[in-house]
Amino acid sequence: MIEHLVLIRWQPGIERHQINDVLAQARKMSGIDGVLDVSILRNLEKARPEQGKGINDILRITIADEEALAGFGPAPLHREFAKSMLPIADDITIVDIPIDPAGSISS
Repeated sequence: MIEHLVLIRWQPGIERHQINDVLAQARKMSGIDGVLDVSILRNLEKARPEQGKGINDILRITIADEEALAGFGPAPLHREFAKSMLPIADDITIVDIPIDPAGSISS
């Protein structure tokens, strides 16, 4: 399994309703082959805001395996989501973490 994390810092001045519309589109990616779960997490920025680098929201997409990850990027639902997210994102960071079936990080 792979946890595909997308850390998003939105452009200044973007209204929350615009962000919520884009994040609602993200949930549709659960229809992509090999996607097991899509969740949206909000960074509360409480512990050390200066180290959070302004990251507002995190998409956590659980993907079955590396083959499914390879097909995820070009999938039409993913491309549609990217077209709506990228124009209002100031910066994104993407991290892919392999997880073994027992739930620990694998190498």
